[in-house]
Amino acid sequence: RRPLTAEEMIQLLTLLRESPEFGNATKYGVPGLVVFQVHMISRIDCATQLTHPHLESHNLYPEFALLSRLAWSKNVRKEGNAPWQIMLGARDPLFCVFIGLGIWLEHYLMESQDLSPYVFDFSGDFRRPEGGDRSNTFVLNQLQKVFQGGNFVPEKPGPLGSYSNRKYASTVARRSGASKDEKEVRGRWNNDSRV
Repeated sequence: RRPLTAEEMIQLLTLLRESPEFGNATKYGVPGLVVFQVHMISRIDCATQLTHPHLESHNLYPEFALLSRLAWSKNVRKEGNAPWQIMLGARDPLFCVFIGLGIWLEHYLMESQDLSPYVFDFSGDFRRPEGGDRSNTFVLNQLQKVFQGGNFVPEKPGPLGSYSNRKYASTVARRSGASKDEKEVRGRWNNDSRV
């Protein structure tokens, strides 16, 4: 899969939020998850396993920062490979992780009778990790609907899928000045020989 371009990411988020055929979970939750995924340079299956204890306000800067920890990942074998990471807002409301999270959580908490352990619960299955796995499948299906739908216009050839979001995040991080090591630590690509 190739990375999304910036324009394609804008298309993806806009189509998810504005397509009338999608339900509220797709309209509010999937864009919030995608923005969170990009912010954390995460895989979608890692982001759907995010639980409430792993999202909290920053201890020094609670007015404008959060902390998050993706403790579930295919590359996480030790606790040190899943560090707490700082989350900051963005000037662009389309890409702001706080706006995406806020809209989703407000909708979810108003609609839900029971509180899921998952921040992004699209399945109603509260079991771990099965509930996160089912939410992952839901998100993958919604992304494929957008990529294969007639309204999404790719800027260049090449296959697109859920991993294209992570590659987009990696590319943006490098182009914004992050070193390869900083990007790999943020994305939890580190192995046992380096943290």
